[in-house]
Amino acid sequence: MLLEGFDIDDSRDVRVFNVQTLGAQGPQMHAARIDRSRAEIVGCQLRGSEGPDFVSATDPVLTVQGQPMPGQQLTYTVTGPTGSSVTLVFGREPVVEPDGAIIEQLTTRSRTVDLGVIGTSATLQETLSPGTPLGTLFFVQAELTAPGGSLSRTNSLPIIVRQ
Repeated sequence: MLLEGFDIDDSRDVRVFNVQTLGAQGPQMHAARIDRSRAEIVGCQLRGSEGPDFVSATDPVLTVQGQPMPGQQLTYTVTGPTGSSVTLVFGREPVVEPDGAIIEQLTTRSRTVDLGVIGTSATLQETLSPGTPLGTLFFVQAELTAPGGSLSRTNSLPIIVRQ
């Protein structure tokens, strides 16, 4: 799906335009209207035979809160399918390694942290070492394994240690 732009009018609606979907007849361009008081769009696909008719969250999502400064705490949160096992992958370099999963491996594997089985979300709180040099760059991505064994991944996030 490709979203080229959006417009928020004075009502509660958000108009999304130039939405490219891939249907049986190939790529199609659509416009969609989303009531922003009832919708949250996170990693979604628009589906429908005659254009988009509903929004469905399809991919797990990784977010981080906190200031990436020496001695400060960062909180990583993963949302995704209930019952999936979650592993955070930390690396020093970005990569794009397709392996059959919908989202590719997007970082090297320097360190992994098992977060266990996800309920509505899984979190990790971690404090950066006070001796972490300014400018240190690392990447984080989550891998989820569903109870049936299928693998999915989240977006990756770059973390730059700053003062």
